[in-house]
Amino acid sequence: MGYIKRTIMFYATRWLMQRRWGRRLLFVWAMRAMRTRVREFLRDLANLYPVLRPAAAWV
Repeated sequence: MGYIKRTIMFYATRWLMQRRWGRRLLFVWAMRAMRTRVREFLRDLANLYPVLRPAAAWV
């Protein structure tokens, strides 16, 4: 099942990359995913270092 899903995602991503709106959509999707990961990382750091709690709350 994983192989089929990866293949479909590959072709869908390739198709979207060929269109201007698709590139914008993929860019926005990637930025949101990265922002979520940065937010999780800062929350984990804030648990270790309480000084960073305001920064974690800001993001």
